[in-house]
Amino acid sequence: MRLSFTHIVLSLAIAAGSFSCSGEDPIDVNSYFQGKNLLFCGDREGKFQIFRWTPDSLKLVTTDLEYHHWLPEPHPDGKKFICFKGPIMNGFNTSELWRYNLDGSKAERLVSLQENNWLSMHHAKYSPDGRWIILNVEMLDDETGENRWKIFVCDSLGKNPRNVSEDGRMYYEPSFNPGGGLEIVYAAWPQGETQPFTYNARWSLEVHTGKIDTSNWTIVDETRLTDDDYWNAGPTITSNGQRIAFTEVEDQLYPNQSANLFSVWNNGEELTELLRDGRANYYPRWTSDDQQLLFHRLEYQRYGIYTVSSTGGGLVRVVPDEDNSYLYPVMVP
Repeated sequence: MRLSFTHIVLSLAIAAGSFSCSGEDPIDVNSYFQGKNLLFCGDREGKFQIFRWTPDSLKLVTTDLEYHHWLPEPHPDGKKFICFKGPIMNGFNTSELWRYNLDGSKAERLVSLQENNWLSMHHAKYSPDGRWIILNVEMLDDETGENRWKIFVCDSLGKNPRNVSEDGRMYYEPSFNPGGGLEIVYAAWPQGETQPFTYNARWSLEVHTGKIDTSNWTIVDETRLTDDDYWNAGPTITSNGQRIAFTEVEDQLYPNQSANLFSVWNNGEELTELLRDGRANYYPRWTSDDQQLLFHRLEYQRYGIYTVSSTGGGLVRVVPDEDNSYLYPVMVP
């Protein structure tokens, strides 16, 4: 079976190493997150399920224990969320997109692969007004005859999908700018790059910004923010649309040996290293005050939820349970 990059990352195991982290002091988790809710997935029940966490509780949200659930994304109203569901954790070629109320009630399937003849789905995010969903779709690219990850925009029910990335490039992990409108941030091959895609290739994936033009449903005003030989993915943008954080993978062939966190201004200036310690640090998401980055991190062959300061340093574990894996954290509005 052909695996997605993230599936490969999750399936690998590494030996634990030491780390050091300079910069700001760690937050006090209980006081910082008091009155706040996080969503993430965890394998405490066997298959990965969605959990809702506060400093005082860890509540199971999804209860269909026959299937994995991952990548929760809360609606801007804070009352519901979408996530992927399937028989294989991070099995994007067998996944479906579902919507739930925040307490796990009113489960509703929004998108299946079969209804659109898609090969895989990944990384679904709401627009700031909750009107649209942007997601990653793997499909056969007409221009190259190769399978490519593309960016699609659907309505809030997952209907009327539109491919906004018609060229032969690969696009990965798009998100809307919380500042409003249809501005987006995403990872992609550089302009003009349409090489054959293999999962063990050594090639760069760069962070870009752009805007969706709804008159013809294409990405316009694209700006490339990074320029190196690494896989830069999972970009996330602050609530004011100014600062973008992302993961830099030094070697795609050994993704769990070192995955580092960086941030950069939305014009590409002031690239800042936030965390580099020889560990696998993935999927950063800004907290509501833009002062911390939530992410998951591989330690002792299990994933945990951590934060680091927006300026670097202050690494601290959020969920103290070290016996189970937890991934894809996000703060509920």
